[in-house]
Amino acid sequence: MMDPQMKKTYTGTDGQVGFIYAWDGNKQAGAGEQEIIALTANEEVAIDVRFKRPFPGLIHTPLRTEKINDDQTQVTWSMKSRMAFPRNIFLYFINMDKVLGKELEKSLGRLKGKMES
Repeated sequence: MMDPQMKKTYTGTDGQVGFIYAWDGNKQAGAGEQEIIALTANEEVAIDVRFKRPFPGLIHTPLRTEKINDDQTQVTWSMKSRMAFPRNIFLYFINMDKVLGKELEKSLGRLKGKMES
């Protein structure tokens, strides 16, 4: 959503392990890809996000769902990454919630809309 002109490519079968969504966008969007690495029906989708630009990086992002009742599902979206020295020093000075929080909220809102439609 950061770059309406962003180039997107899809490899594999959507919704299956091995599916890759790649993007190449403007300065704000950067470039990278995400791959479904594991699926457990009605429980979890595990995705590896590989950033290429502006900085290389890898983030493991499992998205877990838990049925609360017939009308509600709890979604837990987590992220795990490692960053080598000396770049990891910058993490002490960056508020990741401020940097990513709004975008994650937008994404969760879109997911909610799709699940409710």
